[in-house]
Amino acid sequence: MPRPPRAILNLAGLEGAVRNRLKRLQEEKFLERIQDRDPSLWKSDPSRAAAIRDRLGWLPVADAMPDHLARMNSLGDALRRDGFRDAVVLGMGGSSLCPEVLRLTFGPQPGRPRLRVLDSTDPGAVREMQESLDPRKSFFIVSSKSGTTTETDCFRRSFDGFLRSRGIDLPGRHFAAITDPGTPLEKMGRAESYREVFLNPADIGGRFSALSFFGLVPAAVAGLDVAGLLEGARAVLRESSATTPLEDSPGLVLGAVLGEAV
Repeated sequence: MPRPPRAILNLAGLEGAVRNRLKRLQEEKFLERIQDRDPSLWKSDPSRAAAIRDRLGWLPVADAMPDHLARMNSLGDALRRDGFRDAVVLGMGGSSLCPEVLRLTFGPQPGRPRLRVLDSTDPGAVREMQESLDPRKSFFIVSSKSGTTTETDCFRRSFDGFLRSRGIDLPGRHFAAITDPGTPLEKMGRAESYREVFLNPADIGGRFSALSFFGLVPAAVAGLDVAGLLEGARAVLRESSATTPLEDSPGLVLGAVLGEAV
């Protein structure tokens, strides 16, 4: 009797469908093709190939980000030394998803700013956030891939005005920006002397940006183990190499389960 896939615990009636799907993915050389950034895994239209390849920067990002650990952790350490109590991510959709997961999963860390996320344009939500903050002890991370997201820019303007109205002479020291190279947000962050401007790889879409600056800068500011997060991701990546049996690849099994469950 064949052993069940190692990564499958108890799928009841789904197990047969998941097994068949994994067998098909093996025959189609799925892992080799995704590592080669084969656009035909998503669309067969050749005119879409370049656009697809230009959005697959998340594949090697866990190996690239350790080079930036010192800079991210340095920002977190500086905010701790300066006594900041709250770090608010200003972003919409993909730019705020990972920070929100981290906030809910790990909670506040001793001696570190409390990580908070604002991705609602409801006036009451914005007002409630503002009223809960000490302007002298609050830091804001403006996150926008395009650097032109209207809602995020409104947040930025609102909290910049909030700081200025409370007598903060150098509001840029209370801000960092995360964006793609060459965006209006990059230019504005430098012009306003933001404490940091992090330029994310342009070939990573917002919904796939958890292990890039969009997810890791808030993690570092909140005092989380960013190196550990990356090493965990790299371990899973190694388990999903082209030489790994597909049934032993946790990421691929999860994908197959989600697909078949739909």
